[in-house]
Amino acid sequence: MNPTQRQVSRPDARVDPHEPVDIAVYRRAFTDHILADDPPPAARRWRLRRFDRGLKLAGEIEARIGPLAGRGILEIGTAHGGDLCALAAAGARCVGIDKYDHRYGELIARVPDRLRVVRTDCTADWPFADHSFDVVISFSVIELVGDLDRFFGELVRVLKPGGVALVDTGTALRMVRNDAIYHLPLVSLFPTPVRRFIAERIFGRRYHLPLADHTFYTAGTIKRFVARYGCTVIPSTYRCNRWIDRVSRWPASRIWRRIIRYLMFDFVLIVAGGDHPSGRRDLAAG
Repeated sequence: MNPTQRQVSRPDARVDPHEPVDIAVYRRAFTDHILADDPPPAARRWRLRRFDRGLKLAGEIEARIGPLAGRGILEIGTAHGGDLCALAAAGARCVGIDKYDHRYGELIARVPDRLRVVRTDCTADWPFADHSFDVVISFSVIELVGDLDRFFGELVRVLKPGGVALVDTGTALRMVRNDAIYHLPLVSLFPTPVRRFIAERIFGRRYHLPLADHTFYTAGTIKRFVARYGCTVIPSTYRCNRWIDRVSRWPASRIWRRIIRYLMFDFVLIVAGGDHPSGRRDLAAG
């Protein structure tokens, strides 16, 4: 069946009839894919929201480098594919990699072109040529990677000159009220080995993937791994970030915005060496 002919079978699909055609087609295909697996309600809501986050990411990327149509995007840690489907809906040529198979064959069969997924471990060498992608995205992955030197070396290698990467992980301050891994307050403030001991040994919390020992207190941790490659590193927040909106009304608001982005970034923008087509000045938007 053609994706444009599909009918959404449940009200939580949230398909907006006023969305642009490509976005509506990809959203419907992704929604049908998630619902076909019949996950529990909480998991279903979480997975479906990844498409909306992908649209937000598309807007953030386009604000910095221009339209995504025809650009090559690599996502590290594709999971259920919501971000990648949304970016494909924006016109990008998308490739995802993941160690685990989240029914990717079925997902790709539901959507038009522009999307493929490669099963591989991101802690090993990546199966792509040098300078293959305009954009690389990695969200909630680096906290699981033991060898970040190798990880960021591969990330920079596959980026085109002037390309950008968006990398996110929970910083200690951003997770202080609710740790994203262990769902406990305050434990994120401890170095990760101590945090893991408190959560697992004292509270009996477990995570389904092994957590590396890195502790991300600031954007400086990521900067140390990529500055050696001549990259520009810009701690960034979404344009609708509530903390940025709040401190923008304070005295010395520019300083406060810098502090928040450094300690509580939504993502770190990494700009590969080389002349960027839209100008380096625009990259700090948001």
